[in-house]
Amino acid sequence: MSPQESSPHQPHRSGAVLSSEMLSGIGTGLMALPGFLRLMLPPLWGAGLWWLSSQPGSRVRESEAFFESWTYNTGHAFLYGILALLCVACLPRREGWPALSRGRVFWILSLVMAYGFLDELHQSWVPDRSASGLDLLTDLVGASATLAVIFHLGKQSAEDTVAHAIHLRRLLWIGLILSWAAGLAATVLDT
Repeated sequence: MSPQESSPHQPHRSGAVLSSEMLSGIGTGLMALPGFLRLMLPPLWGAGLWWLSSQPGSRVRESEAFFESWTYNTGHAFLYGILALLCVACLPRREGWPALSRGRVFWILSLVMAYGFLDELHQSWVPDRSASGLDLLTDLVGASATLAVIFHLGKQSAEDTVAHAIHLRRLLWIGLILSWAAGLAATVLDT
């Protein structure tokens, strides 16, 4: 039987549904960690970010500089999105999923951005590195996109799995495009 066919025993699931299930599984696995370990993950991740930003900047050939810079700048979204995810894992749960209210989203974004600001300030003292407000924008985009996905995953119901998964895929694409755009702005506008 081909992957496109389905049987009564094994209904066909779209790629969007599988993506939704995979992301929910990652969140569920993270929430299954012992509480003390979940509380240790954000500071450990922050220490890793601090170490990365402590590395002197690289001098690359001009022809490679644009793409390398864009990649590094876009990477801020991913790295700070993970920091937001790890902060969410420390929240109290409701029905096994983090209780993510607007107030908690605000505090997580504030915490992530405060750390990003301190890290940019720290970076300004590292040879061949500089602080950038546009890097902070990319951090905000990554953290916000991650929180939007987590919030959406927490609202899933069994009745509208396909519609929910399609909406999730849209959120992921929007987050990715905004991350690329923020990374591009940091690359082009920061000189």
